[in-house]
Amino acid sequence: MKIFILEGLPGSGKTTMSIKLSKELNFKRIGEIIDENYDEIYSSKILDVKQSFYFKNDKRKYRLAKEYSRITNVLVDRGFLSTLAYNSCLEKKSDKSRELTIEYNLFKKLINRNIFYIFIEISPEISQKRKQQNKSKNNLWSYKTNLIKISKFYKKEFKKKNLNIILINGERSYDKVYDEIKSKISNLVL
Repeated sequence: MKIFILEGLPGSGKTTMSIKLSKELNFKRIGEIIDENYDEIYSSKILDVKQSFYFKNDKRKYRLAKEYSRITNVLVDRGFLSTLAYNSCLEKKSDKSRELTIEYNLFKKLINRNIFYIFIEISPEISQKRKQQNKSKNNLWSYKTNLIKISKFYKKEFKKKNLNIILINGERSYDKVYDEIKSKISNLVL
């Protein structure tokens, strides 16, 4: 069975699409953030946690996806690339390099030909319009300069890593984006 991981800037539709696609295609879905019991928790409920929380979250998500994929296809809302992208905006270089090393080691263990990354590409400007976020020092996703860095990071990583990437233009209507993702996934699982 296959694992599909939706990636992209805030407001690209990852969560909404993963919920709808999982129901329509009868796939298991793993949310953006899950707790130790593998239950989805929403980012609005998480206040000022350390990056180690997100690394543990990534490990739980990939472990669960691997387990589920033994019996069914799986949709995951964000993967380790989001954590890496976020960390590319960290100010402290020592934190950044340590965390990127941890995350890269996770990546090496997880690379798998049955994992497909669906990158829903939107511009930083559209991300900001669609996802009005509170600007705080702790929310690096809320600043346009960071969204630009993150967008460049995704493009660079997709080119250099040996990943199965499905690139989707997310700036079209929701229905067109959804239909394209559904069609590409359906063709891969036949």
